[in-house]
Amino acid sequence: MQRIALAFCLSFAVIVNPGFAGEPDVPVTLFWTSPLATELGFNEKELTTLRDAYVQDVRNGKLPGANLMISREGRVVLRGSIGFADRESQTALSFSHLFRLYSMTKPVASVLALQQIESGLYQLDTPVADFLPEYSEPMVFDKQGRVRASRARMTIRHLLTHTAGFSAVWNEDAVAKLYRERGVVEHFPNEYGNVPASLTDFYLRISSLPLLHDPGTRRTYGVSNDVQGVLVERAAGVDLASILRSGLLEPLGMDDTFFCVSGHDLKRFASLYEHGDGGELNRVEEGRNTAYECPVAFASLSGGLVGVISDYWRFAEALRLGGVLDEARILSRESVELLFRPQPDVDEGDAWIPGAEWGLGLAIVADPSKSERREVKDNVYWSGAANTSFWIDPSNKLVALIFTQVRGSHPDFSIQTDFRNRVYSAYSGTNRRR
Repeated sequence: MQRIALAFCLSFAVIVNPGFAGEPDVPVTLFWTSPLATELGFNEKELTTLRDAYVQDVRNGKLPGANLMISREGRVVLRGSIGFADRESQTALSFSHLFRLYSMTKPVASVLALQQIESGLYQLDTPVADFLPEYSEPMVFDKQGRVRASRARMTIRHLLTHTAGFSAVWNEDAVAKLYRERGVVEHFPNEYGNVPASLTDFYLRISSLPLLHDPGTRRTYGVSNDVQGVLVERAAGVDLASILRSGLLEPLGMDDTFFCVSGHDLKRFASLYEHGDGGELNRVEEGRNTAYECPVAFASLSGGLVGVISDYWRFAEALRLGGVLDEARILSRESVELLFRPQPDVDEGDAWIPGAEWGLGLAIVADPSKSERREVKDNVYWSGAANTSFWIDPSNKLVALIFTQVRGSHPDFSIQTDFRNRVYSAYSGTNRRR
C-alpha cells in the first residue's frame, strides 16, 4: 500500500521549474512537499529555504544536481530533483536517474551477511578461513617492513567492521602500494588499468598479499567487503548478484538497483564530476560512456552498486522499521538491533569519525556534541564517494537521503554536512536534540 501511495504522489508532482528569484537557469524537474509536513514536525518555510538553497548551490556551481528525499513515520515529507544529470548537455536531473552508490553498497553488504547468519551458515565470530582457507594462516606486513605470521585469526566481524587488515588502493601504506602494483582494484574502475577480470580474479590477487595489520587490532577502511563477497558466494553456493537480488532487491521492490548499467538505462545514468582546486566542477565520466556499462568485471560489495534514490529509501525505511517493509521481511528485528549496535573499540587508524562509533558497516552517533554537524544520538548513517548519503534517526522516526554525483570535497563546504544541517533546521519535532 505504501508503494502505491508513493507512485500516486509522484504522478501528480512532476513539474518543470520556472525558476526561483526570477532566474530560470536551474531546472527542478520534481519537487513535492507533503501537505502533512507540519503535522509531521516540519516547518514549511524552512523546507522552501532548503529547496532554494540547493537551487543556489547548483547555480553557483557547487553541485551539478541533487535528488533529495525526507520521510517521517514512513510518510514522505519532501522529494526534490534539482539541477542536472549532465551539466554540459543541460540534461535535467529526475527521480529516475541512476547514481553511483559507491560505499553506500557497504550497508547492503552487512545485511547480506546478517541474512546468512540468520540462515545458520555462520556467525559473526566464525573464522573467515572456514570458507576462505587462504586466510588460515595470513601474513602481516609489519611496521619494520617485514612479513610475519598473523597473531590473530580473521573473523566475519572483522570483514564487516574494516578491522580485518585489508587496505585500499587509494591509501598510502605499504600494502596499498602492493595493491596498485598487483591490480587489486575495487570500485573506481574508470580510474585504473589492470582491473581484475572477475571477483575470483580479484580474490586470487589479494589473497596472495599480506595484511596491513593483525585482524581485530586496528581499523583500516578498505576492501574487506569485496573479500566478504567471495565468502558470501562460497557460503551460499550461488553468485553474488543472484544472492542480492533474491535476498534484498526483489523482496523490497528495489527494481532500479544494479551492479552495472545497460541499454536504455545508460540514458538515465548521471554523469560523474569532481571539484577542482578552486571548487569548479569537472566532469570525470559521462553517464552514457561509463565504466559501469554491462558487463562489469565483478560485483563489488565495497562500492559497486548503482541505483535510484527511491530504491535506497525503501532499504533504509525497512531498517528503520526493524527489518520489514510492505510485509517483506529482510531481517529479524534482533538482527537490525545488532546492525545498529556499536562494535568493540579498536585503534581507529585512518577511519575515525568524530562523535560516532562503528557498527556493522555503518556509523552510529554516540556523542552529537563532537560532530561537525547537527546530529541526534543513535543516528545511523553512511555515505558514498560521490556524495550520496543517508541517515536513519530512530528516535524521531526520520529517514533522509541526498543523491548527487560529485566525488570528493569542495574546498569551502561539505555536501553531506550541509544536507544534515538543512534537514534538521527544517525539522521542529519535539524529539529533536543535539
